[in-house]
Amino acid sequence: IETSGSRLISRIDGVFDALESFAAALFEVDGVTCSLAVFHDSHEFLMKDAAVTSGFAAELKRIRQMVSPKGPGRYMEALAGFRAAASPRGVSVGVLLSDGVP
Repeated sequence: IETSGSRLISRIDGVFDALESFAAALFEVDGVTCSLAVFHDSHEFLMKDAAVTSGFAAELKRIRQMVSPKGPGRYMEALAGFRAAASPRGVSVGVLLSDGVP
Protein backbone atom coordinates (compact mmCIF):
# COMPACT_ATOMS: atom_id res chain seq x y z
CA ILE A 1 0.00 0.00 0.00
CA GLU A 2 1.53 3.30 -1.07
CA THR A 3 1.07 5.86 1.70
CA SER A 4 2.76 9.01 0.46
CA GLY A 5 -0.28 11.16 1.14
CA SER A 6 -0.13 12.69 -2.33
CA ARG A 7 -3.94 12.62 -2.38
CA LEU A 8 -6.63 13.12 0.21
CA ILE A 9 -6.59 10.93 3.31
CA SER A 10 -9.94 9.49 2.21
CA ARG A 11 -8.00 7.68 -0.55
CA ILE A 12 -6.51 5.44 2.13
CA ASP A 13 -10.03 4.55 3.20
CA GLY A 14 -10.72 3.52 -0.40
CA VAL A 15 -7.60 1.34 -0.39
CA PHE A 16 -8.67 -0.41 2.80
CA ASP A 17 -12.23 -0.82 1.52
CA ALA A 18 -10.76 -2.63 -1.50
CA LEU A 19 -8.58 -4.78 0.76
CA GLU A 20 -11.55 -5.75 2.91
CA SER A 21 -13.55 -6.74 -0.21
CA PHE A 22 -10.60 -8.76 -1.51
CA ALA A 23 -10.27 -10.51 1.86
CA ALA A 24 -14.00 -11.28 1.97
CA ALA A 25 -13.70 -13.01 -1.41
CA LEU A 26 -10.82 -15.13 -0.09
CA PHE A 27 -12.39 -15.87 3.30
CA GLU A 28 -11.47 -19.38 4.45
CA VAL A 29 -10.16 -20.50 1.07
CA ASP A 30 -7.91 -23.40 2.00
CA GLY A 31 -4.20 -22.68 1.78
CA VAL A 32 -4.48 -18.95 1.07
CA THR A 33 -2.33 -16.62 3.11
CA CYS A 34 -1.85 -12.88 2.72
CA SER A 35 0.88 -10.41 3.54
CA LEU A 36 0.37 -6.67 3.74
CA ALA A 37 3.14 -4.12 3.38
CA VAL A 38 2.98 -0.35 3.31
CA PHE A 39 5.52 1.56 1.26
CA HIS A 40 6.73 5.12 1.07
CA ASP A 41 10.49 5.76 1.28
CA SER A 42 10.85 2.10 2.35
CA HIS A 43 8.52 -0.88 2.76
CA GLU A 44 7.32 -2.40 6.01
CA PHE A 45 5.29 -5.56 6.52
CA LEU A 46 2.35 -5.05 8.85
CA MET A 47 1.04 -8.58 8.22
CA LYS A 48 2.98 -11.58 6.92
CA ASP A 49 1.56 -14.92 5.73
CA ALA A 50 -1.73 -14.51 7.61
CA ALA A 51 -4.51 -17.01 6.93
CA VAL A 52 -7.73 -15.37 5.75
CA THR A 53 -9.92 -16.56 8.62
CA SER A 54 -12.33 -14.86 11.02
CA GLY A 55 -9.55 -12.86 12.71
CA PHE A 56 -8.26 -11.46 9.42
CA ALA A 57 -10.90 -8.74 9.10
CA ALA A 58 -10.21 -7.53 12.64
CA GLU A 59 -6.49 -7.37 11.90
CA LEU A 60 -7.16 -5.30 8.76
CA LYS A 61 -9.26 -2.88 10.83
CA ARG A 62 -6.45 -2.58 13.40
CA ILE A 63 -3.92 -1.86 10.65
CA ARG A 64 -6.30 0.62 9.01
CA GLN A 65 -6.35 2.65 12.25
CA MET A 66 -2.55 2.84 12.46
CA VAL A 67 -1.69 3.69 8.84
CA SER A 68 -1.33 7.36 7.95
CA PRO A 69 0.01 9.14 4.86
CA LYS A 70 3.69 9.88 4.65
CA GLY A 71 5.79 10.31 1.59
CA PRO A 72 7.18 9.96 -0.89
CA GLY A 73 5.72 6.88 -2.60
CA ARG A 74 8.65 4.83 -3.93
CA TYR A 75 7.26 2.15 -6.23
CA MET A 76 10.57 0.27 -6.36
CA GLU A 77 10.07 -0.30 -2.63
CA ALA A 78 6.70 -1.85 -3.44
CA LEU A 79 8.39 -4.24 -5.85
CA ALA A 80 10.97 -5.10 -3.19
CA GLY A 81 8.08 -5.88 -0.84
CA PHE A 82 6.47 -8.12 -3.48
CA ARG A 83 9.72 -10.05 -3.88
CA ALA A 84 10.11 -10.39 -0.10
CA ALA A 85 6.57 -11.74 0.23
CA ALA A 86 6.73 -14.16 -2.70
CA SER A 87 5.83 -17.63 -1.56
CA PRO A 88 8.15 -20.49 -2.52
CA ARG A 89 5.23 -22.85 -1.78
CA GLY A 90 3.06 -21.88 -4.71
CA VAL A 91 1.43 -19.05 -6.61
CA SER A 92 1.99 -15.51 -5.38
CA VAL A 93 -0.23 -12.64 -6.43
CA GLY A 94 0.76 -9.05 -5.77
CA VAL A 95 -1.81 -6.27 -5.65
CA LEU A 96 -0.54 -2.69 -5.62
CA LEU A 97 -2.97 -0.14 -4.19
CA SER A 98 -2.11 3.54 -3.92
CA ASP A 99 -3.64 6.55 -2.18
CA GLY A 100 -2.25 8.88 -4.81
CA VAL A 101 -0.74 9.41 -8.25
CA PRO A 102 2.48 7.57 -9.28
